[in-house]
Amino acid sequence: AYVDVPIEGRTGFDTRSWEAGPDQPGIAWADPADMQFDIASARLKADVVVVLMHFGLEGRSDFTDNQQAIAQAAIDAGAALVLGAHSHVLQPVEAYNGGLIVYSLGNLVFDGFAPPSTYSAIFTATLTPAGVVDYAWVPVMVDHGLPRLATPEEAQVILALVRQAQ
Repeated sequence: AYVDVPIEGRTGFDTRSWEAGPDQPGIAWADPADMQFDIASARLKADVVVVLMHFGLEGRSDFTDNQQAIAQAAIDAGAALVLGAHSHVLQPVEAYNGGLIVYSLGNLVFDGFAPPSTYSAIFTATLTPAGVVDYAWVPVMVDHGLPRLATPEEAQVILALVRQAQ
């Protein structure tokens, strides 16, 4: 798991201040060189590598160039699947270089938001040593902080949000 979120405009909070150091526990910042080493090392020991990314911009329904570069670097290093979070909205998926990138899983149990942040989905994938062989979405709505299955009409909207990027 890695983090790459910008300094918050409202509060000025800098997530990078939580970065781990030689004598300090903390988060792993999404430095491409560190990621490449970590993922390649994990790939030597695992049948399949899944990377969790906390990245992107809150409220943005499309991924940024920075998200794409980081996620693609993870796939290039040997990850089969990259799962993203942070934007609080669903974002598209991308098939890339034999791997799959899910840029944002949206919200599942989180309150205080209005659409599109209340549109969400549960992601499922079938993984083998060859990577992601299949994936699907279960569309859900977040009502008062709790998920429920989406109606057919809501599901159409939700599935459009997670469309595969071209």
